[in-house]
Amino acid sequence: CKYSDGTALLFDRQEDPLEQRNLHDDIVHQSTRNRLDAALAHTVMAYTAEGHFDHRVYMHDLSQYAWFGGEGWQRPFPRRVDDPQARQQN
Repeated sequence: CKYSDGTALLFDRQEDPLEQRNLHDDIVHQSTRNRLDAALAHTVMAYTAEGHFDHRVYMHDLSQYAWFGGEGWQRPFPRRVDDPQARQQN
């Protein structure tokens, strides 16, 4: 468990089914903690990106265009959503 106030909990539910001993700071369980923390971060980021999908300006990668990355190329972001040129390129 990880909470927004910084509290983190890790329990061995087989050995401690009543969750009485927090193993989060126990060095013996560091690899398990790191693995679970990475999985949680990945999941949170994936759902955050999915939750903001309808607010994206670009719905695909620009690398499919011949002008992408050429000499003098400049990133066209940020660009207003109502920019007519943005609609032509997307």
